Amino acid sequence: MHLPESYLRARKAQHRIAFAFGLLTAGSIYFYSWLPWYVGIILLGLIWYYSGSVGRREGFDEYRKALAAMIDHDPGDSPDYTAMLEAEANLSNAELMARI
Repeated sequence: MHLPESYLRARKAQHRIAFAFGLLTAGSIYFYSWLPWYVGIILLGLIWYYSGSVGRREGFDEYRKALAAMIDHDPGDSPDYTAMLEAEANLSNAELMARI
């Protein structure tokens, strides 16, 4: 997996920093004279939503790659364990999201 070590150590701090940057970005939209503030807020919301959906999709793809590596790594594992890993790898993104 490709999570930064600082995120794993201090998740709440990372979320607070991201929230602060989001507030600063939203606040700075007010000072753009060429763009109405409500259009900037809408664009910011769309970017936030899109980045979250892309991040989740990429995260699920990494999860499936890790499962495939586990399946290929040791062919001597029990058939039940291998079947469980294969079933897990075949779950849809919606099914994985429901587990979170």
